Amino acid sequence: WNPSRYWDNAKNKGQYKFDPPTTKTEMKFREFVAKMRAGKSKKGEAEGGGAEEGEGGVAKGAGGEGGGRGQYYLQQSLVVGVGDQILHDFKMVDWTRLFAVQGAVGFGDLTSNLLLVGEHGNTTPLHYDEQENLFAQLHAHKHIFLFPPAAWPHLFPYPLHHPCDRQSMLPSCRRTWDIPPSPSSSSPPSSSPSSSPVAGQPQQGPAFPGAEAAHALHVCLNPGEMLYIP
Repeated sequence: WNPSRYWDNAKNKGQYKFDPPTTKTEMKFREFVAKMRAGKSKKGEAEGGGAEEGEGGVAKGAGGEGGGRGQYYLQQSLVVGVGDQILHDFKMVDWTRLFAVQGAVGFGDLTSNLLLVGEHGNTTPLHYDEQENLFAQLHAHKHIFLFPPAAWPHLFPYPLHHPCDRQSMLPSCRRTWDIPPSPSSSSPPSSSPSSSPVAGQPQQGPAFPGAEAAHALHVCLNPGEMLYIP
């Protein structure tokens, strides 16, 4: 099971041979929600991606090539024109408080706001961001593994100018990371948030010698919580 690996062929200045593991498509947000509900109905799952139907906007998603119909993962920039309902929710954020934090800790200018929606069990590849990140969990629970800079040599990043630049080549999935079962919506984690300094190690293999030396901080985010990612 591969993660929902994202890619950008415009970055491929190194002319690496690359077969995209996912496909990209654009659709109305209501179409994305319909696909989530249809998949949930077919699988008989009790949980799914949490999102409410909007009146407009375009959902940019990545569809995996796994079993059945694959998985969908939405990435939508929150900008003017995305849809009245989403824009209304976006305006409800306490921006005064966030900008106060920005000034207090010396963050740079705000560069982007993204809405991310994944199906139950969806895995984002191990990667790093180029900006300070305030990650807010809106629905369900998300397991996040944070590695210190010292772990860099053991995480096998893709080379610069590769379509998957900023991502690790490690197969970050449930078989690799020792992630506890996802809690149900009726049984949230007892701690808020929960974390362990040694929960999860990369899987060592012939292609990734020494990967087991990288230790992650494991955090489980609950709805309404925010995590600062440097």
